[in-house]
Amino acid sequence: MRALLSVVALLSVFTLCAQNVGVNVNGAVPAASALLDVSAAALPANGKRAMLIPRMTSAERSAIPTPATGLLVYDTTILQFWYYNGTAWVAWMNEMDAWKIGGNSGLTAGTHFIGCVNDDEIELRVNGEDSGILSADVAAFGYHAHLATSTTTLRSASLGYEALGNAIAGFPQDYNVAVGHQALLDLTIGSGHVAVGSEIMATNANGFLHSTTVVGHRALCNAPSGFGYTAVGHRALETFQGFNGVGVGAQALLSSVAVPDYSEVGVGYQAGLNGGNGVGRGAATGAYGYGFGSRACAASNSSASCAFGYNALNSASPPQGSTAFGSGALGTGTTMDACTAVGAQCYAGATGMGGTAMGFSALDAVTSGARNTGFGAFAGPTVATLSYTSAIGYNAAPTATGRIVFGTTLSTNLTGGYGAWQNASDGRFKRDVRNDVPGLELITALRPVTYRLDAPAMERFLGAEARLERNLPTEELAEMRTAWADAAQVQHTGLLAQEAAAAVDALGRCQDIVHVPTEDHDHYTVGYASLVVPLVRAVQQQQERIAALRASNQELLDRLEKARTRASNQHVVTP
Repeated sequence: MRALLSVVALLSVFTLCAQNVGVNVNGAVPAASALLDVSAAALPANGKRAMLIPRMTSAERSAIPTPATGLLVYDTTILQFWYYNGTAWVAWMNEMDAWKIGGNSGLTAGTHFIGCVNDDEIELRVNGEDSGILSADVAAFGYHAHLATSTTTLRSASLGYEALGNAIAGFPQDYNVAVGHQALLDLTIGSGHVAVGSEIMATNANGFLHSTTVVGHRALCNAPSGFGYTAVGHRALETFQGFNGVGVGAQALLSSVAVPDYSEVGVGYQAGLNGGNGVGRGAATGAYGYGFGSRACAASNSSASCAFGYNALNSASPPQGSTAFGSGALGTGTTMDACTAVGAQCYAGATGMGGTAMGFSALDAVTSGARNTGFGAFAGPTVATLSYTSAIGYNAAPTATGRIVFGTTLSTNLTGGYGAWQNASDGRFKRDVRNDVPGLELITALRPVTYRLDAPAMERFLGAEARLERNLPTEELAEMRTAWADAAQVQHTGLLAQEAAAAVDALGRCQDIVHVPTEDHDHYTVGYASLVVPLVRAVQQQQERIAALRASNQELLDRLEKARTRASNQHVVTP
């Protein structure tokens, strides 16, 4: 009877089928796909029961001989389920141990973390490829970031696709920071780099680099060997081949030209584009030169040229040893050797050498003349081809090669100083000396006159008026014309150069007293100081004539005295 009751009780719990077993209280058929189907569905809500997995300590779990793959136990030592994966026991993490992809809650700062509690390296992978490294010496995040250097490059950090990705192992590459797509991709040897941007120093396969700071897309992309580079901006120093370059700005010091100088500097968009030293947009874009200001020394190819100011030395090539200060100074000229320009727009379009210009638009009209000097706003020839001229004063305008001009028509009787003008006159250096200077014959042929100078006509002839018309506002130009009109009322004393020229030509000597125009743009001048020599000769001639007259007079007086004596003797009465 007892055996029968046991069979009945067993049947009330188990529903046996040919292929599976069901454990329940209502005789429900087990699921067809389950070998064992345990169900508490038919139990009352307050009487539910569950399946109890075998419990044991960690030591007992580890002592199970030849555990089957999938064997499940509850470890009472650490209060966690464990299963055997065929090779080792693996913890079946509970909710607090798992980091869920949908987010986590119930975290305690200082208690919960992601990582490990030993000195192992933590890796992240995408599609089975390394995409992140975190260790005591390396921090990397990004696909293949720090890939080839993870075991040799220490104390470095990389962030981005292939950042520090293909650096060659076995060389010192410590203390590097690479942030951006392929930043420091092919670093060979070098430490202390900071690279932020896409493709920074990406192809430095053979270079030896140290202590470089690079920020910007492709900045220092094809870095040469060296140290101490600084590149900030899109393509800054991208193909630079110099040493110790500093480029700040898009395409600064972009040069692919080998530059022999050290410490090249480019600050500004395309500054030092081809190797020069430049500060400002497009400054020193040539292979050499020093430019400070937008487009300063832009196309210069001389290592001894300096430009300060917008468009200063903009197109000069090659301006050997030239210096320009001011916006547009030496701006569009070419082949300008040993030139100096100080002032906005001065010497702006010149082609020549040895010129010096100081003042706004000084020497601005010279395009092919050489070795001209202009001091003062607009000072310089208005004729493009003159050379060896000097213009001193506002709008002073020489009209012939070799002429030196002080002031303009407005400089009326006020040119001079506290000492006499002196010319070199050393007999040791004079040749073919002759005593043939005309005196009275020249002086008496000259006609002294008084006159008024037509200043407006003179300024117009010189081209000075046209130059001011191009550069001055209407009000200032009107003031200048008023000043010229006032100057035309001043009375002067002098000679007419044409008459003086005719006089010296008739004598065939002293042609240096009068300059006769050699070109249509030139005008007559008189060297009044040169008249001193003929005047000296004339005085000497007068003195000779006076001496002769005195001798002749004395002779006449002596003869007269003798005649009077004879006459007196003839009238004596004898007693």
